Amino acid sequence: RAGKRGTRNLKREKRRWEIKRQYDATKKQERMAEHERRMAKRHEISQAMYNMRIGAVDIKEKEQAYQMGVMNRWAGMNGHASGNDEGGVAKMET
Repeated sequence: RAGKRGTRNLKREKRRWEIKRQYDATKKQERMAEHERRMAKRHEISQAMYNMRIGAVDIKEKEQAYQMGVMNRWAGMNGHASGNDEGGVAKMET
């Protein structure tokens, strides 16, 4: 036999490794894109929850005032409030 041995085999192996590196690079880009999408969704959820918590302070204060008003009316109607001159009859507040 004359000439180099395994030239075609080396070329095939070189091509195989080139294809593998391209495949790995593609998969890495896909993983990075998936990570970016996941973090963007996570950020949107966290921003929504933050805005909800900020707005909840006003709602909580309004709810607290309403509950105290209901409690005071109940106390007045049942004679528990101090300074009640009507003798257990509460006025309707409008």
